[in-house]
Amino acid sequence: MARLTGKIGLVLALVLLGAIPSRGQAPWAAAARAAKTMQYDRGRVETITGTVIEVERLAPRRVELLSQVHLLVKTGGEIIVVKLGPASWLAQQNFSLAPGDQVTITGSRISRPLQSFLIAGEVQKGNQILPLRDENGRPLWARGRRLR
Repeated sequence: MARLTGKIGLVLALVLLGAIPSRGQAPWAAAARAAKTMQYDRGRVETITGTVIEVERLAPRRVELLSQVHLLVKTGGEIIVVKLGPASWLAQQNFSLAPGDQVTITGSRISRPLQSFLIAGEVQKGNQILPLRDENGRPLWARGRRLR
């Protein structure tokens, strides 16, 4: 009984700390929360090529104007969460993504103990290129605004 109680306590602690997504939570939800506190690191930039598995628009408290676009991309043996940026920026650039699209993404990888994700700087689909960040890693949609 003590063993079972210990295992239940460990799982509960991991869920409460956010290390394991809660039941019914999308696989990118933990990455979305972590990305809010993580910055684009020019020293950790890499390029991946793969297939879009899923496109998700995450809107805080159902505020569609503020929705962010995240992807699940399969690259070889890895599935990685990719944080793109505001859905409105993609729409302004006439750039859309769908499951099955082949993409090449350059971005900064953020590694956590149980998950890693990529903050995208640029996405290429076919001959279309979507710039998301400048050479310093600042979001292009935030031009003229003071960044925190």
